[in-house]
Amino acid sequence: MSSRDVVRVDLETLVDIDLYLKAVLTLLQTLDMDLSNSIKALRAAQESIQKSLGAIQVARKSD
Repeated sequence: MSSRDVVRVDLETLVDIDLYLKAVLTLLQTLDMDLSNSIKALRAAQESIQKSLGAIQVARKSD
């Protein structure tokens, strides 16, 4: 095949490909949002743990 060869695809196939790609994009966007929310939750948990550890250290020093 040379660069001058033409690949012919019917309109129905292009519509199917378009719908498939839109579905994949939607799925990836949903996963991205879920991942982003999970990262935020993990950061909040880490901050909470750090505060708790700080409070424990202060309590131990005062004993």
